[in-house]
Amino acid sequence: MEQDQGETGRYVLSFVGCGLAIVGTYLLVTFAPNSHEKMTGENIARHLVSWPFLLYMVSDGALLLPGRVGVVES
Repeated sequence: MEQDQGETGRYVLSFVGCGLAIVGTYLLVTFAPNSHEKMTGENIARHLVSWPFLLYMVSDGALLLPGRVGVVES
């Protein structure tokens, strides 16, 4: 059977996405600081409005949302 180009591309991209998730998890665990900060509501709120997290959210939205615009589930 012959696969069309779009289906093959999605198949490859799914492997790339899984690989990036695994590599990202490894890097996060390996290079995370070894501090045991007690997580309270104040600490979580402070982290949610910190500039690295906000920058991540904006960049994530800018990269992922345009791909979803106009996509209709059939």
